[in-house]
Amino acid sequence: GLVFIVNMSRPLIRRTFLGGDIYSKRIRSSEDVELLQELALRRVVLQLEGAMFFGNADNLARKIKNLFNDSDIILVDMRGVSDIDISGANVLRGLLIKSRDRDKRLIFCNVRPTLAAIIGHVIGARPDIPPIEQDLDTALDWSEEYLLDRAAGGRAGAKLLALEQIDFFAGLPGEEMAELEKVLIRRDFKGGDTLCREGDAGDRMWLIMKGSVSVRITMSDGGESRRIAGLGRGTTVGEMALVESVPRSATIVADEDVVCYELSRTVFDTLLNNHPMLASRILGNLAREFARRLRRTSQDL
Repeated sequence: GLVFIVNMSRPLIRRTFLGGDIYSKRIRSSEDVELLQELALRRVVLQLEGAMFFGNADNLARKIKNLFNDSDIILVDMRGVSDIDISGANVLRGLLIKSRDRDKRLIFCNVRPTLAAIIGHVIGARPDIPPIEQDLDTALDWSEEYLLDRAAGGRAGAKLLALEQIDFFAGLPGEEMAELEKVLIRRDFKGGDTLCREGDAGDRMWLIMKGSVSVRITMSDGGESRRIAGLGRGTTVGEMALVESVPRSATIVADEDVVCYELSRTVFDTLLNNHPMLASRILGNLAREFARRLRRTSQDL
């Protein structure tokens, strides 16, 4: 009885993040980053902690209903939830129904397998939201794509970008863009295809014109690989190994159908020799991109 009273007295919501406070690990173009910043208030993340019972579940429901007055998506991170009773699960089911009626998205993530059986049985699967077992980063990524897609009328990954829309080519004059177009090779990958594997020679990079890829590393125990980052259209991938002349430190896999342009080391060395000004501008853009990603990592830490 005492344990129950203690659990009931603890606040269920541990932390609340607005969209501008927390982002997925997916690397996006500067244009998409700016748009997500403008849409920051449309997304909220709630991190829960403790046991969920009928009393605190009702408090959670009131909080979510109020947040939906200004937000389109609420992510509920349940990694810290230790237990949930059937009445708490029914409250979540009611919230899902009401969010759907308001054309909102309520997403649960990091639900433990033992709790997923309880919650999943009550709330069921929804085709318009990701499954409850996913991790927070996957949920954040989904929510960002959803907001970008709605903001641009179905833009997310749908259209093939032009080369001048890639941050990598910012500031390049038209004649230099024309030189680049002569040497870049278009590559098409199906969802699930591997662009390169961990340990491969770092002899090329890719400019993502459509779709997205995941960066995965093999765990020390030799088990299943782990996704550490994602990259969307308008960004580059594989440039670090190309610049450093080292083997690949990760495997890159297409999340969906991907269209990209490939820049090989041989071509890049030719640009350095024959078009030094163009190569210098490209290296400058790479340095800015490295700095942007480093700042992003520092903010996450």
